[in-house]
Amino acid sequence: MDTKLYIQQINIMGPTGIVGTIQGSNGNIVVSNLEGGSTGPTGATGATGLQGPVGTTGPSGPMGPTGATGLQGATGPAGSNSAVSVYSSTINSVVIITIQAANGSRYGGSGFFIAIPSSTNYDPTNYGYILTAGHVIVDPTTNQVCSNIWVHVSHPTPRSYQVDGSTARVIGLDKFADVALLRIAGSGFAPLSYKDSRTQLNVGDPVNVIGYPLLDDIQSITRGIVRDNKYADSNVPESVFTDASIFGGNSGGPVITDDNQVIGILSWGLTGYENMNGAVASYLFAPIIQYFLNNYTGGIVSFPKGYLGVAYSYISPFNLMDYPNLSTIQGIYITNFDRSIPKYFNFYDVITEVAGIPIGTTNSTFPFFTPIHLNPPGSTLFMKYRPFISSTNSYISESSIYVVLSAMTSTSDTFLSSIRSAPYTWPESMAYKSKDRDQLAPNTTPATV
Repeated sequence: MDTKLYIQQINIMGPTGIVGTIQGSNGNIVVSNLEGGSTGPTGATGATGLQGPVGTTGPSGPMGPTGATGLQGATGPAGSNSAVSVYSSTINSVVIITIQAANGSRYGGSGFFIAIPSSTNYDPTNYGYILTAGHVIVDPTTNQVCSNIWVHVSHPTPRSYQVDGSTARVIGLDKFADVALLRIAGSGFAPLSYKDSRTQLNVGDPVNVIGYPLLDDIQSITRGIVRDNKYADSNVPESVFTDASIFGGNSGGPVITDDNQVIGILSWGLTGYENMNGAVASYLFAPIIQYFLNNYTGGIVSFPKGYLGVAYSYISPFNLMDYPNLSTIQGIYITNFDRSIPKYFNFYDVITEVAGIPIGTTNSTFPFFTPIHLNPPGSTLFMKYRPFISSTNSYISESSIYVVLSAMTSTSDTFLSSIRSAPYTWPESMAYKSKDRDQLAPNTTPATV
């Protein structure tokens, strides 16, 4: 038996109620009022797609902070301008100078060819100019230029010249600065250049000394460093102080830096200390030799140096122990006077400044000798000083004064020779010079003039 099902209406239920109906009509099924259901849950993420092409580089970002300093690298190999290089480059410029004194004694020293391009009379085509220490050509028995001087040259042709006023001549002499300039006729010489010892030389720089120690060790070189590039002492001119070894016969030889520049003329040394010696600084000798050559007319030229007529010593740390109100290790104190010229100071007054230059032995001060020596007689110099008051045995506040420099005379020569060990009073065969420092005795009442 067949059974038939007649559907009149079926409601379709969703999660939120009736969402549609199914109705029967004449054997047909009609769906109506069908509503969409709510959104189903998010489907799972699909697989990663293929990588796209590399994009173009974007602009640079800002610079990050500076990184920490790295470790110092190993020291590189030594440069080519060692003592070997300096020696080979300059040895042909160095000469031997010998003299015979009036009493028959013979002495010897060194010298070197020098270029003086700043002088209007410089003529390297026809002449060679030889720079040496003044005491090398001074007769120690007369304290005057020796009458029997010989110059022995090794380049370009070995030859000996007698200084006769013709082929070989003395151009100028400054005994107090210990500087002398000679000239010989000829060409092909190898002059050295010089640079300023104050502004182009540092304490600690390596230096080389070339010369003829004892006149036996021919053409030798020693090497050291600059201990002080403007050494100040009452017994010597402004000097480059070095620890390079020297001996008798080195006097007058060049002190040369590793760039082959002269910064001093070997002049003096401490007795018994071969590694403590000084060379007349180029800062001092440069204007002197320029004056020599510019003013040479046939006779020996003397540099027109100023003269204050005082004997002095430099302030030391010991002086401050006795006179604390001096405050700083600066200046020179007066120990004696040349009574033949005007006197501007009293015993033990301390001069602290000359023409705006601080005076003393420390690195920030300068030698008293130089500004006095390089200014001609008649020059007026502004000075600062600390007056010493004998009644209270103390110093008062700094004062200032204008002084007029006198001229050097034979009397000046005698005065200075009596109170200091002047370089030129020693024979060239003894390069060591004693330096007797006058020490201010503690709490000593000064003598009156």
